[in-house]
Amino acid sequence: MNDDFEKRLQRQPVRPVPSAWREEILGAARQAAPRVHTRREASSDWLVTIRQVLSFLFRPQRAGWTGLAAVWVVIIALHLAARDDSAPAPAMQAANITSPGTLRALRQQRLLLTELVGRPEDHPPTRQHSAPPGPRSQRRETAVAV
Repeated sequence: MNDDFEKRLQRQPVRPVPSAWREEILGAARQAAPRVHTRREASSDWLVTIRQVLSFLFRPQRAGWTGLAAVWVVIIALHLAARDDSAPAPAMQAANITSPGTLRALRQQRLLLTELVGRPEDHPPTRQHSAPPGPRSQRRETAVAV
């Protein structure tokens, strides 16, 4: 059924558009053109300028921006894949901290530290100088404290 219709259309000669129709179509287009132009002028010029600048900056480097976005997606995916969400069980943590070997090692470290540093009462406090050293130049400065 469609084949017959298509064949009939192919046999039809192509006729030019009547000049009256052409003038009517062009007149309607001319009337519509100033309205579109005035809308563009009514919008703020700085927005149009910014849009033009941004499109000029980003269009030529579209492949570069796409590649950069792909690299960031890969970085984020690797970061999420490398994350370790499995925390050790609380019982395991408590057992590791309170094991007898750990406690013994901590006591030995504390004893060694006190032997190296000594206790504060073992060392008498060193005598501090009562006055700070004077200036090294020949000129004497007088300081006034308020």
